Amino acid sequence: MWGFVAPLLKKAVALSPNKIAMPDVLEGAVQGVYTVWIITKDNEEIVASIATRVISYPRTASFAIEFVGGKEIKNWIDTALDTFEKVAKHNNCTHFEGYGRPAWIRYLGPRGFKPAFTTFEKELDNG
Repeated sequence: MWGFVAPLLKKAVALSPNKIAMPDVLEGAVQGVYTVWIITKDNEEIVASIATRVISYPRTASFAIEFVGGKEIKNWIDTALDTFEKVAKHNNCTHFEGYGRPAWIRYLGPRGFKPAFTTFEKELDNG
C-alpha cells in the first residue's frame, strides 16, 4: 500500500525538512513506531492517509497525529478521530496531540481541540 500512501503523506512530511523524510516514515511503520492509516471513499479510492504514533511521557502517554495528507477531510475527519480515540484509550493515552499548520484549527477546534503551544525553530550553522 505504500505506493498509494506515500504521495498523500509526502507534502506533510516535507514540512519538516532535514528532520524526517518519507523513507524514515516507512521504516518507522515497518518497525512499529508509526501506524499508517488509509481513508477510502466507497471502499475503493484512497482519499487520505494519516501517520500516528503513541508517545510515552514520564507521567502519561499521548496519541500523536503526526502526518496527514489527502482530500475531502470534511467527509472523514469525524470517523478518523472517533477511531483514533478508541485506539488511544486502548493504549492508555490520556490525550491527543498533533502537529500542523495553524489552519488545522478550523477542523479541529469544533471537535474540542485547542492550540497548546507554538513551536519555534531556528536552523543552526553546521547543523
